[in-house]
Amino acid sequence: MFVPMEIVLAPAAPPLQKSARPHYERAIAPPAIRLTDRDRAVIAAIHDYDGILADYQLRAMFFHDERYFMERMSFLFHNGYVAKPDRQRRAQLKYTVYWLDKTGAELLAGQQGTPYGEFKWRRPYERWNQVTHDVQTNDVRLAVTKALEPLPTYHLLEWASERDFHRHPDQVEYVDKNGAKQKRLQYPDGYFLLGWDNPGTQKRDKLRFLLEFDRGKHSGISFADEKVRPGMAYIQSPQFKARFGYNAGRWLVVIDTPDSALRLSFLKERTEAINMPDIKAFFFTTFEAVMTRNMLIDPIWQQAGITGAPVALLKTS
Repeated sequence: MFVPMEIVLAPAAPPLQKSARPHYERAIAPPAIRLTDRDRAVIAAIHDYDGILADYQLRAMFFHDERYFMERMSFLFHNGYVAKPDRQRRAQLKYTVYWLDKTGAELLAGQQGTPYGEFKWRRPYERWNQVTHDVQTNDVRLAVTKALEPLPTYHLLEWASERDFHRHPDQVEYVDKNGAKQKRLQYPDGYFLLGWDNPGTQKRDKLRFLLEFDRGKHSGISFADEKVRPGMAYIQSPQFKARFGYNAGRWLVVIDTPDSALRLSFLKERTEAINMPDIKAFFFTTFEAVMTRNMLIDPIWQQAGITGAPVALLKTS
């Protein structure tokens, strides 16, 4: 009698898993990618925002889904369109930052009709010691954009970064506290131009703002001598008019120190001690206030030479 052999089935093999792509190094075989309009907008924005944007800034600008954000940025990273810090440098930051990389720069150069060798872009790790500063400057720029949302008659016409001033600096002459003439190159942390559609005149007025971050590195006296005096002279200089079209503007001093409120009072006091009429061009607030209020229409600014309650930069009525 035939007795069938007992057949022992081997356990089913687990389904093949896609190998995870490395996080800090590029994959040897990058995933295939077809650029979307949003991908192209992300690449352009990184370049436009002084060549660097943090992950939370990109999410706020372009993404609502965290998983999709991670997926698209991974594709752009592994295909060489963007770069991000290695493990060691990432540990120094509270967030991930993204720069352009060569493929992304080539894409933008081609769109502009500029030979790649002539295209100016910020390389990965360039100005590494300035990363926190530059990310915060972009925070302020995004805060300006957000503040304009309820203001349909105002428009952001121009933004210039500190790097723009370093590439093409203006030298200004001014008088120091001893009455001696001095010269100083001007490197604002940023500059922006607002256009206002004035219904009374059917014209667009323009408002100019210069941005200065204060992190407590200057004493009150040196701040007045090295920032305020030349800053006032700069607004009235022929260099300012040649660059921005008009001798009018305001300096916005944004303070980010452990004792920001105290620091604000101290810097305002030292600025007022110069006792010159042009000090009214200086406005002071804290970085926290910029990030939590409407920085254009909420009264969060202390104006030099003015006592009393804080003021707003724009009047909406």
